[in-house]
Amino acid sequence: MGNPKKQSSTERKEKLYAATRSAVQTLCTTNPLAVNSRDKHSRTPLHLAAWSGHAQIVDYLSKNKADVGAAAMDDMGAIHFAAQKRSFGSC
Repeated sequence: MGNPKKQSSTERKEKLYAATRSAVQTLCTTNPLAVNSRDKHSRTPLHLAAWSGHAQIVDYLSKNKADVGAAAMDDMGAIHFAAQKRSFGSC
């Protein structure tokens, strides 16, 4: 029996990110109102994707009617979250 190749940390992260992106797409397809849902701090999925640096998910949500001007409980928008984390390199 051979030794199965171990997945690198990067490979695991890429698979997790792909699953997350797929879950977001499925949720938005099955429940279009979810794109602007809020958590207990009034953050939207767009806020959380921006904070996490998930540019493809931010792009997907923006193209699927996410409210890009939505403010969280602390009056912070998704752009502020991205800037705080320096998530997209251009902030």
